[in-house]
Amino acid sequence: MAQNPGENAEFAERAELRGERHSSDDEIDWSLTTFEGLRRKQRQEFAALSFEEKLERVEQMGDLVEIFEAQRKARNQKAASEVPLPQNHPSPP
Repeated sequence: MAQNPGENAEFAERAELRGERHSSDDEIDWSLTTFEGLRRKQRQEFAALSFEEKLERVEQMGDLVEIFEAQRKARNQKAASEVPLPQNHPSPP
C-alpha cells in the first residue's frame, strides 16, 4: 500500500514537535515497544517529576475519574430508561 507523502511529512512534523527524531531503525529504542518496557519508561518519567508536577498529575487523574463516572452514570440512566416493560406486567407506580 503506497503512503501519501503528505502523511509522512505530517507524521514527521508531529514527531518533531514531541521531540522525537527517528531517521532509522538504529535510533529506535525497541525495548519500549513491550508492555514491560513502556511501563518502566513511564515510571522513570514519573520519578523525574517534581513533587508539584506529580501532585498535578494525580489531581488530573482524579478529574478524569470523575468525568468517566459521570459518563458511565449518564449512559446507564439512558439505557435503563430505554428498557421496555413487559406487556403482561403492570407499570411501576
